[in-house]
Amino acid sequence: MVSTCRRRFCALFTRSKECLITDALACAASDSQTAFDPRVIIEDGVCKLADRSALAGSVATMDRLIRTMVQKAEIPLADVIRMISETPARIMGVLDRKGTLERGKDADIIALDKDLNVRAVWAMGQLVEGTNKLF
Repeated sequence: MVSTCRRRFCALFTRSKECLITDALACAASDSQTAFDPRVIIEDGVCKLADRSALAGSVATMDRLIRTMVQKAEIPLADVIRMISETPARIMGVLDRKGTLERGKDADIIALDKDLNVRAVWAMGQLVEGTNKLF
């Protein structure tokens, strides 16, 4: 079943044109089950209004999207990385400074471990404080 779904999914798009985005709320990066607003709850990995009448937003962080695409949808990591970097930069018109690692560009970089967990983040070539889990 998964391979049939994957084949159909892959047939629907050209990886050079697909883009992954997240509208994750601020509470997404927290390990807490408490949201930033008392009108909102996080339950079963989903952010909902406290009365459970509607979704309140996403808690899917970009690293979670990467893992899902690679591990569940079986999309090659190189394609997924392109979908989160080069393609959005091209769509937003900032490919001249973002989206790829090239001389003269901003050098926004993430380091992932073998399980696709974030180990370090660099923004504008500088290590982001508190993100270094390499050592």
